[in-house]
Amino acid sequence: MALRTLETKKGGLTSRSIRHGAVLPSRLSRLVTAGGYAIDGCNYQPQATKVDGYSAPTGATGDFNLLHFRSMVALYHILGAGQTLLAPSVDSTNGGLNFALDLAAAEGHQGVFGSMQTNKNPFAVTIGTTENAFVRATLRAATVANVAELAIGWRKAEAMQVNIDDYDEAAFLNMQAGDIKRETILNGAATVTFDTLLNAANAVDFTLEVWLLGRKAVMFVNGREAVIGAPFNFDVGEVVVPFWFWLQGGGASALNLVDFEVGPLYANDLDPRRR
Repeated sequence: MALRTLETKKGGLTSRSIRHGAVLPSRLSRLVTAGGYAIDGCNYQPQATKVDGYSAPTGATGDFNLLHFRSMVALYHILGAGQTLLAPSVDSTNGGLNFALDLAAAEGHQGVFGSMQTNKNPFAVTIGTTENAFVRATLRAATVANVAELAIGWRKAEAMQVNIDDYDEAAFLNMQAGDIKRETILNGAATVTFDTLLNAANAVDFTLEVWLLGRKAVMFVNGREAVIGAPFNFDVGEVVVPFWFWLQGGGASALNLVDFEVGPLYANDLDPRRR
């Protein structure tokens, strides 16, 4: 993790100056213990269940399941014709989680970090009220030409929609057949799409990150701000949650979720401005 400076009246104190063992569980911030921040290297097998928290997951079209990560729980929703592989599995060879499930054309899943699709989600942001926040994920697709949708961002806290373009309000980065696009939706209008001119390559890690700065959505690809297109502002008072959306194209591609991070912006150890 990046070195932080603790501000004091006498100046700064780097984390190197804190003696070993000084930071105990009882001293962890409420942000971590209450679930308002999560980071995961996806290097283990998360438990998958139904939404009751203990029954085995199911893979029929439209089914809802939970993924229990170390630092948070995610809700995921089955898209397409259904899945026989019911949950992501750890990739002990290449790293990350095998996220694609069945590897079948026109199938996939979408999900919400923090599981709840309301303002009770620990990562939910009320635009204009809640402090600045971010969501980031590193991903790797084996055959980018076969990816129909691979999106990371924020969307209105509403029921899951089968098509990503049907959300009422959203701001996300979307990799489609290798092209990484900046997409936004306001009040149910048509999706506004701009090509970032940045691309994903076969079997190469890439990072998608979306910040909320007040009403404004700011997007980064591999730490580089995607500035093409007009600024996008969510409606004041809108409640939004961090989400992903994954759908195979006409062919199939393996997909790995390599890592992710979500929470208030001040907790972002991978702040692109410091890279």
